[in-house]
Amino acid sequence: MKKGKLLNIALSIAFINILFVCFSIINVNAEEDTDTLNTSDGSTVMESGWTNKENQWYYYDHGEKKTGWLHTDYWYYLDQDGKMVTGLASVGNQQYYFNQSGAMQTGWIQADGTYYYANNSGYIQKGWLHKGPWYYLDQDGKMVTGLASVGNQQYYFDQSGAMKTGWIQADGTYYYANNSGYIQTGWLHKGSWYYLDQDGKMVTGLVSVGDEQCYFDQSGAMQTGWIQADGTYYYANNSGYIQTGWLHKGSWYYLDQDGKMATGLVSIGDEQCYFDQSGAMKTGWIQADGTYYYANNSGYIQTGWLHNGSWYYLDQDGKMVVGDYYINDQYYYFNSNGDLQLGWYYRDNQYYYLDSNAVLVKGWNKITNKWYYFNDQGIMQTGWQLINNQWFYLNASGDMQTGWLKSGNKWYYLNKSGVMVTGWAQIGWKWYYFNEDGAAVKDDVVIDGKTYTFRDDYSWISNCTRKEFVERAKRYLGCNEKDGSFKKIIDSYNKLDPLPRGYKVKYTDSWCMTFVSAMVRECNLLDIIPVECSCGKAVEKAQAMGIWQENDAYVPQIGDIIMYDWDDNGNGDNTGWPDHVGIVAEVNGNTFKVIEGNKNDAVEYRTMTVNGKFIRGYITPKFLS
Repeated sequence: MKKGKLLNIALSIAFINILFVCFSIINVNAEEDTDTLNTSDGSTVMESGWTNKENQWYYYDHGEKKTGWLHTDYWYYLDQDGKMVTGLASVGNQQYYFNQSGAMQTGWIQADGTYYYANNSGYIQKGWLHKGPWYYLDQDGKMVTGLASVGNQQYYFDQSGAMKTGWIQADGTYYYANNSGYIQTGWLHKGSWYYLDQDGKMVTGLVSVGDEQCYFDQSGAMQTGWIQADGTYYYANNSGYIQTGWLHKGSWYYLDQDGKMATGLVSIGDEQCYFDQSGAMKTGWIQADGTYYYANNSGYIQTGWLHNGSWYYLDQDGKMVVGDYYINDQYYYFNSNGDLQLGWYYRDNQYYYLDSNAVLVKGWNKITNKWYYFNDQGIMQTGWQLINNQWFYLNASGDMQTGWLKSGNKWYYLNKSGVMVTGWAQIGWKWYYFNEDGAAVKDDVVIDGKTYTFRDDYSWISNCTRKEFVERAKRYLGCNEKDGSFKKIIDSYNKLDPLPRGYKVKYTDSWCMTFVSAMVRECNLLDIIPVECSCGKAVEKAQAMGIWQENDAYVPQIGDIIMYDWDDNGNGDNTGWPDHVGIVAEVNGNTFKVIEGNKNDAVEYRTMTVNGKFIRGYITPKFLS
């Protein structure tokens, strides 16, 4: 018994524990779905109706928190947490609108700065809605206003949301909607023609339509004929198309690529034309912009030379030239009427000259056998002029001077080219020296460390000795035709001014007497030794000067000049025409050495015997020493 009682007691205790656990579970679940209120006497009752907790509304029915749809006086909706829904909310597949009190709304609803429409079931409507006028509600249910795309069409809805038809003024422009409310685009005829762009806006002003341009006034009506706008003129044909290019309406007009009527000077293709303020094209002489233009009968502005009674020149812009003008590297002068001038003209105290081609000359020009110099502006120059680093003198008439010139108290010499001479110069076979400023010197003058004496007529008194004459000739020993070094001898001779008999020696000529004469020139011995390129002519001059020695037995001195005759047989004095010549360089008793030019095509020595064969005679200069 005792053992059985203990077992019963144990089972009873276990059952009681199970009941306690179950009661605890049931009690917890009840606390989650219900709510209670404690009364003043300490008892607890179940809560019912609307309850606000932490600024959220809940609804309890005998302590049970409600969710989902709730109908009291109105329809409400409580979310899964039991919270009362307000505003726009999706429930199932529909949208609803609940006011701030949570009541579901129907009809027009103003919220969030817009309007919605809910049917009697509270469903927020979308798409087209007919309530007297037509309205359109977008995918969110919002009432559309203004310009809106619906499907493939555009519509306009006023501020009340009502769809409009006919002319609509909005957004600073006009639209047109047909009876179905479609916003029209493209051409529209309503009394006048109008054009509505791709957005439906009524266009005004100059507008491109397809490949054409049209003009619409401020009312949008398309214009034809002459149109004044934007400070210019356009012309539209009967179809309203703005014209471009040439237009003949009594006169010729030109409308540019934008249709604007041209005025003034205008480039058209490769030509220029001039149109007056009315747009009419002009021909003939045209005065404009302070100058003159000339248009031919086709209206083309002329450029270049124009002969119309006188010669005129029109520059690259067609402007008539006046005054000095540069054409193809030449200066011309046109008077104030544009007439081309020829010959001398005097302007602003200056002289100018236009040649037979009407070119305003510059630089050196020979006019009536006189040389003149004109600067880069074409002004005739006078007085001393430095031109290309050379000095020239032009008298008061502009003539270039040559020869001797006295300026101030000094004498100058201007060569045949008019160039002022400096340094040593041979003039008429006399030598002169001109200092750096071109003035001739006289008396004793030190030049390059050596003293020279000049006469009162400024010519040099040569003090060249026999020895110096020979030493000068020795400098040229070895010069030959093979390497061309002999040419400097020919060049030296050809500096004689004037040349004997006016003949300029060629490099292909025999040059033996030329060599001797070149040495005479370089030593300034022209007063005492004749110069020639012909041996025979030199003998004749020596005879005339009284310095010819015919005697073959004569014993020469250094500096004497020996003439040869290859036909001499050695018997007596030869009187034939001389063939060759040289300068006696050394005398040793009965023999002597001669320096000869053109000996074996070179400058070489020859040894001779007194009274020997081939001697024609001697020129015996009267050296000072």
